[in-house]
Amino acid sequence: MKKLLRNSLIIILLFLIDLVSKIIFKDNSIINTGGVWGILQGYNFLFILIALIVLFIFIYIFVKNQSLGFAFFISGLAGNLFDRIFYSGVIDFIDLGFWPSFNLADVFIVIGVIICLIEMRKK
Repeated sequence: MKKLLRNSLIIILLFLIDLVSKIIFKDNSIINTGGVWGILQGYNFLFILIALIVLFIFIYIFVKNQSLGFAFFISGLAGNLFDRIFYSGVIDFIDLGFWPSFNLADVFIVIGVIICLIEMRKK
């Protein structure tokens, strides 16, 4: 139960960090109405639907196994879902020049996948 509470607080904290970062860098951002690397532009409703389904599945898995990796993944997914619902696309503000623009929610998703792979390897 302690682990579940800790990881749930991590989800909330990371979601808020993502939200605040997008507010701070809003003037230097773009709205991506597509998916990864901007594919399928204009299918925001489809991405919202997919994100909701994945979010509910991952929350169920998270509650069951209390994985830190899923906590990171859920926070990133929730951050980008929030953008899609309220801004009709994902707010991307990190531009490295050689890679498509992204945001902290995307970073949290990647970190979550890496942690999940490490956790699976340990088991």
